[in-house]
Amino acid sequence: MPTMTLATAPPAGALRLELAARGRRPPGLASGRLHWLALEVDTRMEVTQPTVVGPAKRLTPLPSLVVTGEGPLQGHSFSLDGDELVVGRREHSDVHMPDPHVSRTHAVIRKHSGAVWIEDLGSTGGTWVNDQQVAGARALRHGDQVRFGAVTTRFEDRTAAMEREDDTEMMEVAPNEVGPDLSPRQKEVLTYLRDGLTNPEIARRLDVTERTVKAHCQEVFDRLGTRNRTAAVAAALRLGLLSEDED
Repeated sequence: MPTMTLATAPPAGALRLELAARGRRPPGLASGRLHWLALEVDTRMEVTQPTVVGPAKRLTPLPSLVVTGEGPLQGHSFSLDGDELVVGRREHSDVHMPDPHVSRTHAVIRKHSGAVWIEDLGSTGGTWVNDQQVAGARALRHGDQVRFGAVTTRFEDRTAAMEREDDTEMMEVAPNEVGPDLSPRQKEVLTYLRDGLTNPEIARRLDVTERTVKAHCQEVFDRLGTRNRTAAVAAALRLGLLSEDED
């Protein structure tokens, strides 16, 4: 009966099989002698792992403000990536417009209820939509002209424009929020935050330690329901707890 054995040292990437069999005497071999057949099988195979491709992701363009008026910002586009964005001249504003006609904390843009809303924060030059001054919160639509003081922009929201092509009128919501009661010291700290002072500078003004200043800031944040300086100043301006600084 045929038997099969594996060679002790097959070449790299190859499997050498030796088949030993008893059978009829081949010419030139003694009777009953084992004769061997060697068979080499190349086992080198390139295996390519299948690439799993998931469903295609839909790329949704972000709403944006494109500066259309003349000036150093002309042609600049500001992507509105976030649920609440403060527009202002202050360096750390979410939408930073370094133009002297823009107040340090000028306006706030919010996204909710499937729309983008804008509200003025007591700015010096006012916030205007299609040449109408904004009072309260106003919904924006694709193509609206939005002016911050003397800086004119165009609001672009192509996704909403494709999904909503009706003639829904703009809505204005009168502000009806009542601000929390702040202590004189908290109001003083809030004023310094509006002016952009650092913690060491505030500490020197109040003649206290930086640790005390941080505690005052945290108290202000907690009372206004905010997490940082910019949001606290924006909330205070919206609630009438602060007035825009003189430019």
